[in-house]
Amino acid sequence: MVITLNKNKGIKTLKSLSLYFSVLILLSLIAIIVIDLIVGFDPSIYQGENSTNILYLPTILLVLIIEELSFRLVLSDKKETQVLGLSFFISFVLNLLEIHIFDFGYLLLFFSFIITSVLLNLVLSKLLANKKPIRINTYLLITVSSILFAYSHFVLKDPMILLGPEILFLLPYFLRSIIYSIARVKFGIKYSIALHILFNLFVVILQLSR
Repeated sequence: MVITLNKNKGIKTLKSLSLYFSVLILLSLIAIIVIDLIVGFDPSIYQGENSTNILYLPTILLVLIIEELSFRLVLSDKKETQVLGLSFFISFVLNLLEIHIFDFGYLLLFFSFIITSVLLNLVLSKLLANKKPIRINTYLLITVSSILFAYSHFVLKDPMILLGPEILFLLPYFLRSIIYSIARVKFGIKYSIALHILFNLFVVILQLSR
């Protein structure tokens, strides 16, 4: 069997992802302007989200992959993928609770995430074995998952952030999540992961160049 590569399709996909990357930057700038006009933009609020320490890059990449699996994999019309995505999401939430209660290192949390995800997938696969794929409006699911994605970045810092004007600090994450989700639905999970990694590396490079 001969494997052939569709050059035109690859170029089209690359152009689309480049466009999405540009939109990510534009939306991030718009979000910062909106936040600054309404509540005042404070960069320290986001301190630690994109560490400028080059030694942390492997950890950053690992966390981004986990985030994509937890919030974007469920955006599928295949039951097996939906179940796996739900398993990752629940495991992600459980690990957030672990971070809040215990002072685990990232490596231990990663193994905890994988083990919990595997166990949850086994349980959910059996429970939902005879069920049909869940049919939920894609746009609604993207919106809800993006809200949860944005809030997950602040749940440990300020779990009450949703109750005040500071809720606007979630806006950059929400808008980025929308773009990642669209890329995932159109091209697949590997493209949303690549887009997420590229954008965060771009932010890190900007911080290192200051």
